[in-house]
Amino acid sequence: SLHCSDLFAMHPDLLFNAAKGDAMGYPQRIEVPLWSGLRLHALPIGQGANSSAPAPDARSAPAPAVPLKDVETALIRKAVSDAHGNVMKAARTLGISRATVYRRLGVKPK
Repeated sequence: SLHCSDLFAMHPDLLFNAAKGDAMGYPQRIEVPLWSGLRLHALPIGQGANSSAPAPDARSAPAPAVPLKDVETALIRKAVSDAHGNVMKAARTLGISRATVYRRLGVKPK
């Protein structure tokens, strides 16, 4: 089984503090760095009857489980698309090297 420290490059207490929320009990949006160098924007949602966080929107369905590698690849593809094919610009936006973009997409650099 995986621990959150296997995926996230941050101390687990920071995740729990964000899930506890602000003074009003609303969870805080946080930027979560991954060990791969990518960063995710997350909105922690508490679970269980003891959670003080407001319930998630009833219209939102639970997301299917997707391997982290597939999520990273999709984010990189979107960044390249948003940069109109400019890999260097996409890499700069993601905060990773151009070589990492090519490696993650399985493409040989030009």
